[in-house]
Amino acid sequence: MLTAKKIAAVAAAAMCMISFAGCESIEYRSFDTSSSSQAEISSSSPESSETDSSSSSTDGPISDQPLQDPNSDPLITKEDDPDYLSKTAFIGEALCSGLSVYGDNIQASQVYAENNAHVDDIAQTSWDVNGEQLSLPDALYKTDRKYVYIWIGPNDLNNYDPKTFAMRYKDLINEIFHASPMAYVGVISIAPVSEQYDKTLSFGTVYDFNAALAEMIDGIGNNRVYFFNITSVLGDSNGHLKSEYDSGDGLHLTADAYKAVEKHLVNMQIHPYLSDLETDEELPTEGEVPAE
Repeated sequence: MLTAKKIAAVAAAAMCMISFAGCESIEYRSFDTSSSSQAEISSSSPESSETDSSSSSTDGPISDQPLQDPNSDPLITKEDDPDYLSKTAFIGEALCSGLSVYGDNIQASQVYAENNAHVDDIAQTSWDVNGEQLSLPDALYKTDRKYVYIWIGPNDLNNYDPKTFAMRYKDLINEIFHASPMAYVGVISIAPVSEQYDKTLSFGTVYDFNAALAEMIDGIGNNRVYFFNITSVLGDSNGHLKSEYDSGDGLHLTADAYKAVEKHLVNMQIHPYLSDLETDEELPTEGEVPAE
């Protein structure tokens, strides 16, 4: 009889062929037994030229929890992984790069960040992985990252309207899954800005874009994609960046802010499905496997 690990490989391959025939939606439900690799990485990025219209204005809270709470499903293991962060990768632009500079347990080799990166071009950036130049999705596959967080924000808020931004985000998620179908993806919300910075980038704009991301992820309905709202960590009661997390310009973050984000992601870590765990035990016969 097949072990869970063997079935995982077959299932992942089948999912890849089916899901990316049209590449319009993410349909993966495959399994993971991966571990992280500490390859040294560096990057170079092409210029971005896409420009669309931007619009905003609304208010209200965005849920602090991933849209599908990992702890609510009986098929998910609920034990936190003490080595969780060593298995992650972080994708983004300038704000994201601070995670390895100020975070306590995130290495530079885990952060794929370009200061001027945009959601539509970051997948085409070139990364050096042990001397080999690879696109971002291939670099993630090569370094075998189990959890991939995307944190892209302010650079794009003048390039797109919220819905278009969310669709470009979805395209990026598809590219990541195409290369690494066994990964889990966490979308980190756009960080809040200070009340003083609101004249340049309003709270309503940040909210609208985050709401569009949350709605897009909810629409995917995939157990491998989650939304993480860091306004609950970095924001005050009005949704603006807390003064202690403001580096001075109302947009960029302090070292303590990055430590708070890191702690939040560990506390809210994505829990892999029990079926993803490596085991040498034989699976039940076909008649004993519950239908999904």
